[in-house]
Amino acid sequence: MAGQEISRRLTVTRRTALIGAGAALVTGCTEEIAIVDPVTTALITITEVKVDGSGLPLWAGVVDTGRDTILSREQIATDVQRSIEAAIAERGFSGAHEATLSIALTRVRLTSLGGAFALRGRSSIEGDVSLTASDGTELMPPQPVQGHSGRIRYGGLVAVALSPAPDTDYAQTVAGFADSVLRRIFDGGQVDLRGALVG
Repeated sequence: MAGQEISRRLTVTRRTALIGAGAALVTGCTEEIAIVDPVTTALITITEVKVDGSGLPLWAGVVDTGRDTILSREQIATDVQRSIEAAIAERGFSGAHEATLSIALTRVRLTSLGGAFALRGRSSIEGDVSLTASDGTELMPPQPVQGHSGRIRYGGLVAVALSPAPDTDYAQTVAGFADSVLRRIFDGGQVDLRGALVG
């Protein structure tokens, strides 16, 4: 079956990822090749994106983002799905075999003004990402991926002054997560223990 043929091509890549994970325990980050190898990528076209936000923690009935936002699980899932679909269309996939990209969101953390003042960091979204062929064959088991707004805030009054409004921060973080998902799976790069691309 087409899905099984593609799945076999991932064996070497998965073994390499396991070796890389061992190195990450020592160094804190590791240079990893793409989870899905280029040959497999050339064979597929992502025709469906599924995003599940039911695992996001709530606070007072809305998703706990760490900032003054009113976002439901459904809204975040929809925004992430649209952003990833746009990124897929921009990247382009032309393989003959259809595949579904599934994402289970686990955390949305927007850096508050207090956090920007006291801490070095940036806003982020985390989730477990998997890839399945149209015949149901698992091409990639769930992998943790973290994406960020791309803006590191180094603390202090300057960081507070440069912090974007919550809506802007959220939009930038969603876009950053979509970019990280595709780069992590299909391009690779330096990755830390939480599945975040470094840089």
